[in-house]
Amino acid sequence: MHGYRLPVPLLASSVARELVTADAAGDAHLASQAWREAGLREHGLIPVADLNRVRQTLRRCTTPA
Repeated sequence: MHGYRLPVPLLASSVARELVTADAAGDAHLASQAWREAGLREHGLIPVADLNRVRQTLRRCTTPA
């Protein structure tokens, strides 16, 4: 194709942080640590694909066995 790319779904970082904190069972410290380790930007728009990887990791960590 001639350079056509599909749009990348994005979320505001404030909304993304709320989702990550919820997936961390409300643990703000754990959510913040996962955010930093994933290298997500502090402000602006976050690619949903990047956010989903962090969310899946947190859900695995916080789901009882």
